[in-house]
Amino acid sequence: SSYGGNGAAFYRLHVGTYPRPTAVYPAGGQLGTKQQVTFKGNTIDNLVQEFQLPDKPDAEFELFASDAGGSAPSGNVFRLFPHGNSMEQEPNNDLKTASAAALPNAFNGIIEKEGDIDFFKFQAKKDQTLEIECYARRIRSPLDPVVNLYNEKSQRLGGNDDSRGPDSYFRYKFPADGEYFISITDHLSRGGEDFVYRIEMLPVSPALELGIPRNARYSQERQTIVVARGNRFAAVISAQRTNFGGEIALDTSNFPKGVSVVAEPMAANLTTMPVVFEAAADAPIEGELIELTGRHVDPKQNISGVFTNRADLVRVRNNQLLWMKDVAQIPVAVVEELPFKLDIVEPKAPLTRNGSMQLKVVATRKEGFDEPITLQFPFRPPGVGASSRVTIPKGQNEVFYPINANGNAEMKKWKIFVIGSANVGGNAWVSSQLAPLEVTDSFVDLDLARTAVEQGQDTEIICKVNMKNPFEGDAKIKLVGLPPKVTTEDITFNKESKELIFKVKTDPASPQGRHKSLFCQVEIPINGETVVHTTGSTELRIDKPAPPKKDEPAKPDTVAKKEEPKKEAPKRLTRLEQLRLEAQKRLESGSN
Repeated sequence: SSYGGNGAAFYRLHVGTYPRPTAVYPAGGQLGTKQQVTFKGNTIDNLVQEFQLPDKPDAEFELFASDAGGSAPSGNVFRLFPHGNSMEQEPNNDLKTASAAALPNAFNGIIEKEGDIDFFKFQAKKDQTLEIECYARRIRSPLDPVVNLYNEKSQRLGGNDDSRGPDSYFRYKFPADGEYFISITDHLSRGGEDFVYRIEMLPVSPALELGIPRNARYSQERQTIVVARGNRFAAVISAQRTNFGGEIALDTSNFPKGVSVVAEPMAANLTTMPVVFEAAADAPIEGELIELTGRHVDPKQNISGVFTNRADLVRVRNNQLLWMKDVAQIPVAVVEELPFKLDIVEPKAPLTRNGSMQLKVVATRKEGFDEPITLQFPFRPPGVGASSRVTIPKGQNEVFYPINANGNAEMKKWKIFVIGSANVGGNAWVSSQLAPLEVTDSFVDLDLARTAVEQGQDTEIICKVNMKNPFEGDAKIKLVGLPPKVTTEDITFNKESKELIFKVKTDPASPQGRHKSLFCQVEIPINGETVVHTTGSTELRIDKPAPPKKDEPAKPDTVAKKEEPKKEAPKRLTRLEQLRLEAQKRLESGSN
């Protein structure tokens, strides 16, 4: 209507006298059997045909109606099911007239007119847990189903409206042996000859689905595996576990010749894993669509699943997805050699909780290639963070990638990678190797005492040392977060240290108030590298000097005295004793 279009605005038009039914009933059948169905809607007057159903499940299976006018150019969605069908028998508009059905059959019917409601009755066993799925919109029916479950006393036990988009789904554990009832109607009480539905009830079973998380909105970027000869590519593979737990391993047996896969099993508590793909220098330049399979590491569990990618085909206003295609294969291609490679210099020291690390990444460039390389750190172990991007500048060969760990980071030896892109006449991606990164507990905890001081005076901050992971040699502590015009010096300590003291100096212009952002940064030498982590926190209160006492007599002239024996250093006051002394001084000076 807007008269838009261009050379890529293709369309397909079907013209003919073939049937174009809007529904097929029943909308599913048992695998490997012959099934008689009736096509309905769009001038089709109950066209009956029989089909041989396949032996294996196919989520995209369709039936094509045909008659003397030809075969329909598009099919009707048809469910393939391990069990048979139970069909509704009208009238079945209440519990008394409910159609008899038997599990594990699927229940089939049509909401034929406005206000129609269908009931089925069936037997269930105590403690039997079933997943109750209603298929309507997913089989292209106009029905917007509402499903409810009742016991023989007409008490509602459960139900659902829209858990599967417009379709209904819920899980229910039956409390006792006996007869139960299930009802279905349209959300707006509509009906018609093509308002077909199908209710499938199956025991809870494990399922696994693999994928690659989206790297950008509305984009298929890096949803495929493209690896250059003699180089590497990497991806984060996700796993959606349903009704089970445990480690997941990839089956890499069907990858193209010359392509190897480096990956460790996905931990039971994770939903993603890093995977690196390497191509030999002489790998054939070709591409394949392969089935990438994941399996439970325990073969006795017999749980597996495949990679599935959703291709976004048509989006409409507000980027709502109108048309998409789910593909259960992943494209893998080997391409020509690229002019750069990436490597992580494997760290010899760990990343600690509440710590940070500068991860060194080195680029090997071919002669003549000096473009900047943009790096990313896609896989982050639990509690580990990193900068979103770091760039190796034009003409340079290395960079430090900052990473950090919070106080709850999972302590383990992990595998990580960086992936980088550069302009080689188009954007090209390569990956580093799968490098080790050990996350450990922090080496030391410090308990910092709070303190107060008057402007222009000196004070001490006392640190009690809790050595959690003894180390060799001397380490350094910095007091970070001091306010302006307040200084101290770094402290050196070792594994024998029990207490440390920061000598803090203030200035008459140091800002008055409570300064709560003080903490310590610890630098510990480990295996020739420096481990950095933070620990402890405290408060420094800076007060104005107390005013002089009222009517205080002038001080007498100083008279030289004989040198007295040197006294011992005064005892260090506790925080409570300091507060009491300050309160007494304010009282004596008449200050509030």
